[in-house]
Parts: sequence; C-alpha cells; structure tokens
Amino acid sequence: MFDNRAYPDPVRLIEKIHDGTYQLQASLQYEGGLRAEGVGAPSNRRVKNPLTAKGLRGMGTDPVTGGAVGIVASKEKGGKETEHNVSVETYRRLEAYIRLHGKLESDYSGYTEAINLAARETGQYASGRGSHGLKHNFAQERYLECIHHGLTHEQALQQTSLETSHFRLRETLTYTRG
Repeated sequence: MFDNRAYPDPVRLIEKIHDGTYQLQASLQYEGGLRAEGVGAPSNRRVKNPLTAKGLRGMGTDPVTGGAVGIVASKEKGGKETEHNVSVETYRRLEAYIRLHGKLESDYSGYTEAINLAARETGQYASGRGSHGLKHNFAQERYLECIHHGLTHEQALQQTSLETSHFRLRETLTYTRG
C-alpha cells in the first residue's frame, strides 16, 4: 500500500537486535515516531542528545484510540522538544533503563549497524532504509489507525504529522503516500 522506506516486519526486526540499548531505541522510534537523535543516537558526532529522566512525562491517554500510553519528550530536529506516545511496556522499559544507566544514549553508527544487521538476518535489508525506516513504519501505521478510528484523510495526516514532529502535512505525505 505504501511506497517508501518502511520495514515489512518491524517487530521481528526489533526482536532480532541483540543489544538491549539499540533494541530499546528502535522500539521508541517504531512506536513513537521519534528520530534517531530523539532516542539518544544523533548522527552528528559532535552533538549529544541523551534521553534522560526529564523526558519521562508519565502516563497519558492516546488522543485517537483512548488507550493508555507512556509519554516521552525529546529534543529533535532544530532543537524543538516534542512529545511522543509509546506503549506502556516500552515506557516502563525506558524508565528502568534510565534508572539503571542515567540516560539512553548510543553511538549513531553502532545503532544503525545493529539495525542493518537485524534487517539482514530477517531478510528486510535495503540500502538507505536504516533507523529512519522505523519512523516510516510508525507514520504509516498511525495514519491507518487514525482512519480506522474515524478521522478523515486530512485529520489523520495532521495527527500523524504532529506525532512525527513534522507539523506540516506535505512532509507527512512522504511517509504515507502509496
């Protein structure tokens, strides 16, 4: 249905990531639509952007489904802070990780290598897909979830746009067009 960088089976991909830090980062990208820098793996080696306890915003309610979610705030593109909804399970894993390590942070190249290895092991590798493919997965699934819950095409695009930190529908079309 969609024509872009999304993984065919992102859950299996994430399960195949051997390192717990990288696996948690990938889960946050997939479930919450964060960029790599938002999960503490900025591609610019001079920039540090760890996810800390300050980014743990507690439990909330998904504005579309009404279900329980964990809210994670991160600084992303342009230094803007945005909030992202993730599953309660992933939020609890993040809380525990930050309690134990003080922050969630990793080397970008190590993170992308772990994703690419898992993609190869699961038959999902494509050049250029990398960690951003998980953000594509999020956007596509979220858009369809919005439609399923009665939002119009424009409303679903707007909601997905906000949740992927784009704030403009035109950018979101890159993720959701088919």
